[in-house]
Amino acid sequence: MEDQLFSKKSTRRDILRHTGAIVSLMAMGAILLKNSRGLTSKNIEDVQEEFSMLTDIKFRRKKLGDAPLIIENADFKNTVENLECENTRFIGCYFYPGVFIRVKSLKDVLFEKCQFMNANIGQGIWDNVTFRKTDGRGKFVILGGEGSKKTFFDECDFMGLPPNKNIIHENYFGAAGSAGDTVFNNCNLKYMRLYGEAGLSITNSKLQKISAPVQDGGGILLVEKVKCKEYLNFKNSRFSSIRIDDSEIDDLQMINVEGDDFVMSRSSARLLGHGLVLRDAKISDCMFHDNGDPSSVGEREFSGFSTLYGKIDNLEINNVGFQGSNGSLFAGGAVNVYYDPRKLKKSQPIDYATYGRIFIKKTSLKGASFAYVHAKEVTISDCDIVDANFDHSTFDVLTLRQVTLAGKIDFTDTIVKQLKQDGVRRRGDLTLIKTGATVDI
Repeated sequence: MEDQLFSKKSTRRDILRHTGAIVSLMAMGAILLKNSRGLTSKNIEDVQEEFSMLTDIKFRRKKLGDAPLIIENADFKNTVENLECENTRFIGCYFYPGVFIRVKSLKDVLFEKCQFMNANIGQGIWDNVTFRKTDGRGKFVILGGEGSKKTFFDECDFMGLPPNKNIIHENYFGAAGSAGDTVFNNCNLKYMRLYGEAGLSITNSKLQKISAPVQDGGGILLVEKVKCKEYLNFKNSRFSSIRIDDSEIDDLQMINVEGDDFVMSRSSARLLGHGLVLRDAKISDCMFHDNGDPSSVGEREFSGFSTLYGKIDNLEINNVGFQGSNGSLFAGGAVNVYYDPRKLKKSQPIDYATYGRIFIKKTSLKGASFAYVHAKEVTISDCDIVDANFDHSTFDVLTLRQVTLAGKIDFTDTIVKQLKQDGVRRRGDLTLIKTGATVDI
């Protein structure tokens, strides 16, 4: 069991857990509560004065002034109400299963080499709180409340519960973050929900099956030098700015995500951006992948890069590649197979993708879809367009510059108000389908 719950390093620390607590004075006036390994186990409550300092900030200031309170290798076996700490360091502490540490406020607080085993610490206002080299396992929660500011997770190892389709109502993984700015750096995160309502940064980390539902946010999302197995899910989140750099993500889920600016560079992923709403999006030097069935209409909408029925004012794609049997660009809309005019619930028979300006350069457009698109201006340059769909769309201006057309390209019922062509090459296998179209190509 321990091998499943803890890393080898964490397990060795846990073997030494059953100890007693003593109090000693540190230099510079700091108080240290330290376990003397090998004595009868005691928890934090057995040292009354120091325990009182954790819930009475005035008493703590009276005793220590500005000196730090250092609590080392203490056991938290029972729920603590109204934790109120400033300039406090918890080092090597163990928070037992079922324990709930209800926070009133934390300011300038460090948790280092601590363990949260199915334990919770949350609520209250957190300001400059750091978790360093800390482990979390199972249904644990580390979560700062409304009004929180900076929360840092550095070199932490967190693993919640794996998903279980048979017990969905209990399947909330583990959770970490705050309602303020939250930073995860050099962390191993697995089966987790991450929170950072005012801003979320994930850097130099390894992830697996991560959800980050920042629904009441509006801050900055940064994902940099991250490797993620399976999915990284931001569904229904809101950000002012999104930046993804130098990362490898199996499945980047951005369904119904809203933001002002989205920049993605030097990364690989399968991007699922159905309903993505952005002002500006710039994708460069990336590789998108998928292994779905390209003959399946349903799976076509889940291709390597999909912004199905999205709304993006300006979309720029430069030097982007696609891998896999279905790893193509899907920037269009689709027929709503669930539409029923007899139902009172409002819906549309067609979900259109809406763009202001689309600019695509040096990108393979084999199997790409721009069907059911409304766009003011579309410019495609230095690209090969093969077996692509532009059907049932309206383009105010379509510019093709130094492109190759090949295979079957469908313009059925498409309206192009103005077509500009420069250096367009047509391969011998080209078939243009222009039934009901107003385009001279």
